[in-house]
Amino acid sequence: MTSVGRGRIVNISGRDGFAGRANRAHGVTVKAGLHGFTKALAVELGPLGITTNTVVPGVIHTVRPMEHYPNLDYEERATRLPVRRVGRVEEIARTCVFLATDTGYINGTAIHVNGGESLF
Repeated sequence: MTSVGRGRIVNISGRDGFAGRANRAHGVTVKAGLHGFTKALAVELGPLGITTNTVVPGVIHTVRPMEHYPNLDYEERATRLPVRRVGRVEEIARTCVFLATDTGYINGTAIHVNGGESLF
């Protein structure tokens, strides 16, 4: 990226790094650290034409082993979101593609893709 004077770095994190969560200090720490890492790289690499941003997904309907998420109820979570639905993987992908293309003026920020969940 430095040799061509242009590049895009897109990190994926989570909202726990902004809000915190009981009994999840390890996960909160990593996610908050990734936000700090994104900002540091944005300052360091921005002058070289390389932008760095973070995508912060909310509750996204994915294929996952539900035994690891015994309290996850997509329908219930949707009722607590302003858009009244959970997100789709494609919405996260589109956000990443947007940041990875010609968005050279978006740098060092976190894009929350969560149906408005971060408003509460």
